[in-house]
Amino acid sequence: MAEEKKNADSKEQLDKALTEIDVIPDEDQEIVRIDSKLFKFSDVEFKLIEDHQEAFDLEMMKTRYTDYLLKYDYIVGDISYEKLRLRGFYEDYRKGIPIDMKISNLEDYLVEYCSFGCQYFVFERVNKVKSDPESYFKKEKSKRSNQGKRSNRRKDNRSSKRSNKQEYQKKAKNQRKPKETSHKKSSKPSKEQKSFQVKKKETQQKNVKKKETQKSKQTSKNKENEKFKIRKKKD
Repeated sequence: MAEEKKNADSKEQLDKALTEIDVIPDEDQEIVRIDSKLFKFSDVEFKLIEDHQEAFDLEMMKTRYTDYLLKYDYIVGDISYEKLRLRGFYEDYRKGIPIDMKISNLEDYLVEYCSFGCQYFVFERVNKVKSDPESYFKKEKSKRSNQGKRSNRRKDNRSSKRSNKQEYQKKAKNQRKPKETSHKKSSKPSKEQKSFQVKKKETQQKNVKKKETQKSKQTSKNKENEKFKIRKKKD
């Protein structure tokens, strides 16, 4: 019992010493240790809930940390080849978040994307935001929807312009047609047309004369034939 009390007292003394060392009023310091489990990342409290194989190293965390991770509910760090990699995860009840970015998928992430038996640690945000975070997935969807609306507007504008052009062309054609007809009626015949008409009349007259001469010849032949028949009868 006495040994357990001594160990507990020593741990408390270590925690106090660490807080006295790390909690220094420095504006440029992004990560501040409050106690052995509680930290402040850019004035936002996170709690160390898992430290597998004592993976967490404050100095290494400072070199890799960015305030971009503050939007997540959990921050996971894994070490492979003596390099730290950080990734954020959300609570399972969050809406509009892919499954692979929820904390329930942590084991699959460690198996598929991390080296076998690697060191890792998990930080959980203390005061979580109730509303769903606006992740970059939602932003991309809104951008795509806006782009689609813009493209549809452009298509509608183009189709309306084309229809207006077609209507204008039809009106212009309808206005031109009566003018062309009146111009044709009022136009005088050309010299070629006049000469053609004269030739046509001459040919018609010639044909009429030919027909008349042919008729007169036939009538004269018929008369001669009748006379020849009458002579034969007398003889």
